[in-house]
Amino acid sequence: ESFHTIEGVFNSFDVNKAGKIGYDELKLCMKHFGAPFETEEEALATFHSIDKNEDGKIDFDEFMDWWGRLRRKETSTLKDIYRISSDKLGSGSSASRGTAFG
Repeated sequence: ESFHTIEGVFNSFDVNKAGKIGYDELKLCMKHFGAPFETEEEALATFHSIDKNEDGKIDFDEFMDWWGRLRRKETSTLKDIYRISSDKLGSGSSASRGTAFG
């Protein structure tokens, strides 16, 4: 899967290709991208903060909203809260659809 677009990043998180990201998929991908959650509580809190409609899955719009929030935060805050470096996040802008990972 290509990481050149935000859709590519979303699709990489959507391991089972169901069109939505489940809790286990989020944890797996965060680990894969070098930012594993330290605790189950942290993972669950992050998942619930992304899953705005509380259906137990993260759809593309929820993912884009989360991505945008991450991009607007200062790098030091990202490292403290999400432990994801900004160079791993890409742009996330809807106009460019974001270039991630180079």
